[in-house]
Amino acid sequence: MKRINTKSFIPSIILFVFICTGCRHSHNDRVMLQSEIDALHKQIREIEENYKPGFGELMSTVQAHHAKLWYAGANENWELAEFEVHEIEETFEKILDLRGDEHNAAELVPELIEPLLKNVEGSAKKQELAAFKSDYQQLTSGCNDCHLEAGVEFIRIQIPTEPGFYNQKFNIKKQETEKE
Repeated sequence: MKRINTKSFIPSIILFVFICTGCRHSHNDRVMLQSEIDALHKQIREIEENYKPGFGELMSTVQAHHAKLWYAGANENWELAEFEVHEIEETFEKILDLRGDEHNAAELVPELIEPLLKNVEGSAKKQELAAFKSDYQQLTSGCNDCHLEAGVEFIRIQIPTEPGFYNQKFNIKKQETEKE
C-alpha cells in the first residue's frame, strides 16, 4: 500500500474545504442579494405607479402652455412660441407614456392634436403672425374636438382673453422695437 504524503494532502483538503465553503457562502450571498434587488424593483414599480401624475394634472400643464403659446405668438415672441410648442409636445409624450390608455389618448392625440401643433410650430418658425393666429385657432378647436371624442366635452378651451401669468413678459420683441 502506498503512503499518502500528508504534507501535500492536508493543504489540499484545507483548500477544498475553503473553496466549498466559499462557494456555498457566495451562493447564499447571491440569493440574498437577488432577493434584495427583486424587492427594490418592486418598490420602484410601486413608487412609479403611486406617484405618476393624474391625467387632469398633465392636461392642466398642457392648458398652461397653450395659454403661454398664445401670448408668445400674439406678441411675436417667436422663440418663446416655439419653446411653448415643444413644452406641449413633451407633456403629450408624458400623457401617452403614463396615461395613454385613458380617454383614448393614444389614438386621439396623434390624430387630432399633433398635426395641429406642427402647423403652429411652422407658423412660429416663419414668424407669420396672421398664420400663427389661424393655426392657433385651429389647434384650440382641435383640443375641443379631442375633448368631445374623449367624452369630456364639458371641458372647452378658448383663446385666452387675459394673461394668467402676471410674472412673465411676453412682449419682449415689441419692447425691443420700441426702444430702438
